[in-house]
Amino acid sequence: MRKLLSIITLFIGLCTMAGCGPSKAETEAQRLADSARVADSLHRVDSIRMADSIRVADSIRVVDSTARVKKVIQFITDMYDNGKYTDYDFLRKHCTDKMLQYLHDNYEYDCESGDCFAVWMFRSDEQDGPDEPNGIISVEPKGDDWYLYTFYDMGFKGAHLIKVIDQDGQLMIDALKRFQPTK
Repeated sequence: MRKLLSIITLFIGLCTMAGCGPSKAETEAQRLADSARVADSLHRVDSIRMADSIRVADSIRVVDSTARVKKVIQFITDMYDNGKYTDYDFLRKHCTDKMLQYLHDNYEYDCESGDCFAVWMFRSDEQDGPDEPNGIISVEPKGDDWYLYTFYDMGFKGAHLIKVIDQDGQLMIDALKRFQPTK
């Protein structure tokens, strides 16, 4: 038994000195395989992070879009309900040059100041009516910065398309398409 124990001890010693175990090539191959697994895991993590970032960005765009639509609806409602479209300072501040030119070109009377705008373009064609309140009935987004606003004008119902853009953080009226009033 002693002899067997001596042989085993000698064998273990020789294996340790001779390098029994994985060869240098096997160790390098294992290290490369482990590196590839780590790289693959990192790639999957990056892909998941990228997908999450895209989902978050899309969610932010939806929230921004919803907030912008609410802001534009409030802007149109305030403009119409408070008659701000008749205030030339308001128009200069909140209309693009293209829109101001449109309002100027549609001014039908003599203009002595050179700065006259057809403010009635925001209202219905029924300018002479009963003394009933004016006001927005509804504002609906139609896409590409266009909104349909439906309103009462001295008791007559009207509807127009209005394009409101964001110019340097300022809401600006860029175009207006008039509709015939619906009675």
